[in-house]
Amino acid sequence: MENDQYLEEGFDPQTLSMSAIRGLLVKHSVPYASNLRKPELVALLDKKVLSKASKLRKRASKQKSATADGRDIEKVETKPVGTRTRSQTPRTERTRARQFGAD
Repeated sequence: MENDQYLEEGFDPQTLSMSAIRGLLVKHSVPYASNLRKPELVALLDKKVLSKASKLRKRASKQKSATADGRDIEKVETKPVGTRTRSQTPRTERTRARQFGAD
C-alpha cells in the first residue's frame, strides 16, 4: 500500500488484507482483540482511524519539512512494536549433552 493511501477520500478498507488492517491499527496505536474477524477489524479501522483521516492528513503534511537544498523529507513517527522473544536460560551440561547427542 502506498504511504497514506488509506487516508484518501473514498478509500474502501474492504480492499485491504487482514494483516494490512492490523498493521494500520498498530501504526495508529489502536488496541484490538486478536480473534476479530475482517468485518469487525474494518469497523474498528473506520471508527478509530478513518474517521480522523482529515486530521491525520493535516498532521502528515505539517511533518514534512524542507531541507537546505529544497528536497522534502518526510518525518516518520514510529513506535516500537512489541516483539516476543524467547527467554534465554543458561544452558546446563545436561542440555548441552542432549543437544549434541552425548548421554
